[in-house]
Amino acid sequence: MNSNIVTLVLMLSLSVYPAVARADWAHFGAAWSCTPAGFSIASTIESGSGNRDAAKGATSLSKEGKHVLHCKVGGARIVAALSVHLPDDQPGCGTNGYVDLLSLSVNGKPVGVPGAFVSYCDPDPDNMPYTGITIVARKKSVAVTTCKGAWDWKASFTDVVCKTDVLR
Repeated sequence: MNSNIVTLVLMLSLSVYPAVARADWAHFGAAWSCTPAGFSIASTIESGSGNRDAAKGATSLSKEGKHVLHCKVGGARIVAALSVHLPDDQPGCGTNGYVDLLSLSVNGKPVGVPGAFVSYCDPDPDNMPYTGITIVARKKSVAVTTCKGAWDWKASFTDVVCKTDVLR
């Protein structure tokens, strides 16, 4: 009899306070797009606190393993190598899925630095994870913008710092 009362009280409390029963969870990934005007890689997030979906027309990197992306922007050839790690059920850092930027080059010249996209683990303040990378065509050059920041459990980022380099 006592266990029935306890069960009833728990069920009622969960219906009155549904937020109490909600568990925090998150899955991280990335999506990319390529047009003659620009190339981008952006972090994606699915979480109990909200989603950051891939931009319209972008392709999610949903298959585990190494991906080599090729794109022509203006007169520039872009090659990006990424490693996709899908979420798993093991506890600890990195098990929410993550994407590593292995390399990025424009016309064979390396740009940016290897590193992770959005991460569940505490970021290294000297090398925050990427939130996004864009490469945009200009008349006789391309602008490479890399943005890094910390994930804040709301499908968004804090302390975002972006850097733009113009390559001719």
